[in-house]
Amino acid sequence: MNPEEKFERDVARFTRSLRLIGGFFFATGSCFFVYAVVTAFDPAGQMIINHVKTTDFGTKLGVAAFIAIFPAIGAVCVFTPRPRLQRFVTPFLRQATDAVPKFGARK
Repeated sequence: MNPEEKFERDVARFTRSLRLIGGFFFATGSCFFVYAVVTAFDPAGQMIINHVKTTDFGTKLGVAAFIAIFPAIGAVCVFTPRPRLQRFVTPFLRQATDAVPKFGARK
């Protein structure tokens, strides 16, 4: 197997791994986000922030906004078309594979 075929296989493997990790981010982040939004709109709902129970709507909405980052990252990883994702990943992997011999690692 020549190095270019191996590199293309590594890009495909890394892309699949990125999609899998993005799926986990999307699934778990969505669950946490739904829970945070439900708690934010529940007047009696409490969140513990810095060891203090709070029912402040703004604070709970801020937590929900922060948690929304994770399903958004997962959605980008999962729903980005394959050619665009591979075009994004290829320079990073190319740089990593070029750096390996410099540190004495095996090929």
